[in-house]
Amino acid sequence: MTKISAVFLLLGALGGCIGEDKIEDLVSDNLSAVVIQPPTTIARMNEQVVLTAKYLNREGKETPAAFSWRSTNPEVVAIDGEGKATAKAVGQVTITASANGLDSKPSLFTVISDGNQVARVTVSAPKNTLAAGEKLVMVANASNVDGQDLPGKPFTWQSSNPSVVAVDANGLATGVASGLALISAASGGVKSTDFEVRVGGNVRTGAFQSLNNHSVEGIATLTQESNQTLKLQFNDGFSTSFTNAVYVYLSNNQNSISGGFEVTKLDRASGAMTFSVPTTVSLTQFKYVIIHCRPFNIVFGAAELK
Repeated sequence: MTKISAVFLLLGALGGCIGEDKIEDLVSDNLSAVVIQPPTTIARMNEQVVLTAKYLNREGKETPAAFSWRSTNPEVVAIDGEGKATAKAVGQVTITASANGLDSKPSLFTVISDGNQVARVTVSAPKNTLAAGEKLVMVANASNVDGQDLPGKPFTWQSSNPSVVAVDANGLATGVASGLALISAASGGVKSTDFEVRVGGNVRTGAFQSLNNHSVEGIATLTQESNQTLKLQFNDGFSTSFTNAVYVYLSNNQNSISGGFEVTKLDRASGAMTFSVPTTVSLTQFKYVIIHCRPFNIVFGAAELK
């Protein structure tokens, strides 16, 4: 176990979208986090890789912390108290760092013995929401350690919750009942990261597009619950420029919040988030989810809901 300095949360990264509030007011308890870098690693047998951990306290300030590390299978990847990982056998594990009672999001670590074997599997689909009974063709791709595609590789498919989303041997997913399922594909002993699929009869979804030279990524999903309330969700892949005075809006114009509805003020720049939307807003009332910098009236990005 060793002390590693935390990194500051890039409060200045936005480069100007500041002005309404004090910095202290922009930070909330859910900023406390442990983060591993890199989030995914590929190594050859007997190779050693040093992973680093960052601790962000609830004020988002740089804070030293003592980290402990663990591997889901030390016989495949062993990791010491300083974050040095040793690839011992072909396979795949996740690595987790902990500090001050917080666990990081697991980091995926893949060990290979041959540079031409499958080192990474990715899963993609044109959308991530389904109605019950609706089908969705999912595509898996295998590549080697250099990122070169490996065509013709067989895949096995898995759903974390087949009672919500079933997936067959060819990657054809079928919505079964309302809820969330994680779909993954594997080839040559290498599993993809999870692809989220949500099932619900009253769901609209869209992928964010960056606008006005700013960056926004991820998927927005607007769901009407059984009690008619709306829930707006951003997936794990959501990220934007830092959130000083940045707001989420529903709007009918991807370049403007005029006539739109303010959902919330963002308190962090990335990760999965869920927001409640009052019943005064209907599921089909607005076309876009907008990420907006209020002091300069700039739209960072928009997701068209379909």
